[in-house]
Amino acid sequence: MSLKSSCFTGGKNTGFLDWKMVDASLKDQKKIMKMLVSQASGTKFGKDHHFDKIHNYEDFKKFIPVRDYEELKPYFDRIIRGESDVLWPENQSIWQNFRNDFRIKYIPVSKDSVSNHILQRAMPFSIIWLKKMTLPYSTAR
Repeated sequence: MSLKSSCFTGGKNTGFLDWKMVDASLKDQKKIMKMLVSQASGTKFGKDHHFDKIHNYEDFKKFIPVRDYEELKPYFDRIIRGESDVLWPENQSIWQNFRNDFRIKYIPVSKDSVSNHILQRAMPFSIIWLKKMTLPYSTAR
């Protein structure tokens, strides 16, 4: 992913990069990566992928291979069976998404991530809760 599009001076495509913004963005990304890896290090996925040995992006690439949905499905199945601390350090729910090919795709959702799923996607498909989850509600937006 390129930072080029988001780091042009003043947010406008002037053709000149604001290198301070690039540096700040990279520092923020490293900080967030370390925080997320640290939080998930005790999960089954974190243990399987040696999160305790990840200190930088090179380590991240080394220990966490890129894979498709089907290769991650065994983790989703564990969540469906009711296991906790599988992908994230809490109980997760699974959303069921009906794909274009009429197969079911499971999407793990935690209290921490549910707002991202709802706010960033206008899901034009049916969502079914397979496991009850209590979410905090706030009127402040």
